[in-house]
Amino acid sequence: MTAREHFTEFTQELHLTSEGIWHVTVDQVHDEVKSRDLSARCVDDSAIAVTPRGHSYLDFRAMAPKQQSKVAAALRTAATGNGAMATF
Repeated sequence: MTAREHFTEFTQELHLTSEGIWHVTVDQVHDEVKSRDLSARCVDDSAIAVTPRGHSYLDFRAMAPKQQSKVAAALRTAATGNGAMATF
C-alpha cells in the first residue's frame, strides 16, 4: 500500500481527518524501547483483513504511564525526523 492509498482510505473511505502520513521503522521502535530497558510489543497487523490497511501499533501496556509518554515523545521526534511520507 502506498502512502497515497493509505491516506485516501483513511480520509475518504473511513471519513477520518489527517494532516499527512509520518512513520517510524520497526528498528527505531525496537531501539527506543531497548535503550530504556523496557519491554513492549510492536505489532504489524498489515497482513490481516483490518482497516486501515498497512497498520501497525506499539503495545504500551507493559509500561508505566510516565514511560509511555517518554517513549511516545521519542518516537514522535523520530517520525518527524524521518519526514512526512505524504501530505496532501
